[in-house]
Amino acid sequence: MATTGFRPRLIPNAFAFALVAAVTLSSVPTPAASIQGLYVEAIGRWSPGGGRGYAHAVDVDGSIAYFGEGRFLKVLDTTDPANPMLLASLGLPDDVREIARKGTYLYLATALAGLTIVDISDMTEPVQVGSWDTSGWCLAVAVAGDLAYVGDYSTGLRVIDVGDPTQPFEVGFWDTPGSARGVAVSGNLAYVADGAAGLRIVDVSQPATPHEVGYWDEGWGELYDVAVVGNLAYLADAQSGLRILDVHDPNAPFEVGSAGGTAISVAIEGNLAYVAGYHQLRSIDVTDPAAPFEVNNWPVGYAADVKVEGSLVFVVQDGLRIIDVSDSTYGGVRLQRAALGGSNAETVVQTTSGARGIALDPLGGKIYWGVDSCPSNSKIMRSDLDGSNVEVLLNGLDHVMDLALDFENEKIYWSGSKGCTELVDLYPTIQVSLNQI
Repeated sequence: MATTGFRPRLIPNAFAFALVAAVTLSSVPTPAASIQGLYVEAIGRWSPGGGRGYAHAVDVDGSIAYFGEGRFLKVLDTTDPANPMLLASLGLPDDVREIARKGTYLYLATALAGLTIVDISDMTEPVQVGSWDTSGWCLAVAVAGDLAYVGDYSTGLRVIDVGDPTQPFEVGFWDTPGSARGVAVSGNLAYVADGAAGLRIVDVSQPATPHEVGYWDEGWGELYDVAVVGNLAYLADAQSGLRILDVHDPNAPFEVGSAGGTAISVAIEGNLAYVAGYHQLRSIDVTDPAAPFEVNNWPVGYAADVKVEGSLVFVVQDGLRIIDVSDSTYGGVRLQRAALGGSNAETVVQTTSGARGIALDPLGGKIYWGVDSCPSNSKIMRSDLDGSNVEVLLNGLDHVMDLALDFENEKIYWSGSKGCTELVDLYPTIQVSLNQI
């Protein structure tokens, strides 16, 4: 009888493993073939330097990235995304928490300094031209027409006239019941991610007298960000992950779907939601908003903001990471095989990152593997031996670190750690040994 042994190589850490039993297998195999899992890192990175403070925000226009690094605005040329080049740096009165762009101006949420406006008509020499000191802690900004809508934390939504960027002034406000952390504007409505008070929908058709027309609050979440596309609002709900609401009737929004994990920021590109959370960036298929599912994830540590430009995703995490997602339907990890002599190497499955452990069922014609996605969003997947018919067998698990097949008793066994473990800079290589009789 042939046997296989699989063990991921890990950077030492305080992992606690527990053995748990699972589901029934369908057949008894004789293992054969060699498969290797690969990890793909971001293709480019810009790291903070000189003690300039934490990074919180990014905005992208073509090959130019505007990046908030503490109290500095950085302008980066990402024509070669593997090697971002610094074009300019501008000191600001406080930390940059969010960036909105309209024309040749950037509108910056600069914490206790309020709204700051920067002229970028010459990208190599950005100039601060205006500001408005809001009464709270300016964390979010969205711009529509001549108005900037500011999420001002404890003082709610502020509406600021920026028709003359050198002389902005407040025209109205709505003091939301929670802590305004994120803002999106669509038509005459402003959608406010209001922390523990949920989503607040505010009518801004009369900017001087905005008023709330509807809200959604489950009573225990913590909303950080919101993106609105058509009749759907996509919410970054801290420990609860991505929440999707139907807002076609702003007076009565309701949830239609959700995807677990963690979420601090969200960006929508086509049928994918890119969600930045505490331990990773995830891409989630939202084609059917009632049944969103994760198709990829990248371990990036605490990710504070995410923006998408074409096939590149820009993630703020202790600097700026740039990830190429042009070929990521099933992610940045490949399951590969080759002849025993090493020839004819080929990719069998392009799968989600964080893969842990591989087992084969040649008689049943199946490959099994684990996908580790913190927290409580790990899964066990399988496909045919040729990589077709990829399916999720088990979802919503704690960490999946390794797995094995018990053909005699028709069981899958896997090991995982209790709770959420930091995954940054873990680059697993599956080491395969194959002994045949």
